[in-house]
Amino acid sequence: MSHLKQPKRSKTCGQHCVAMLASVSLSSVTSKFGDRATSQAKLLEIAKAFGLQPQSSLFILNRDGELPKTAILKLRKARRKNFHWACVIDGVVHDPSQESTGLLAKGHEIVAFMPIGKA
Repeated sequence: MSHLKQPKRSKTCGQHCVAMLASVSLSSVTSKFGDRATSQAKLLEIAKAFGLQPQSSLFILNRDGELPKTAILKLRKARRKNFHWACVIDGVVHDPSQESTGLLAKGHEIVAFMPIGKA
């Protein structure tokens, strides 16, 4: 699946990540789960519904900063309480708020990750 860019002010970063990870259309994800912001629990539910095997807990990024080959990333901007979802597919970061791969939203940092397997 190619990189999917979410519209500005959209709260569908989680849905975009699942669509990219599961290689399905964004409309197939949003038609079943809507276009609202997703909690970790909701993201797990969506991922499982599309044949992914997410680990049920988030892991804190360790000192060496290595990420799994495939994962959902939890990002946070300094001094903000809200968060943003991005993903890693075959070792490449896909942040739906960015135009291309390999970039994270400005000012955001990875605070945790959820490894993903495929069924």
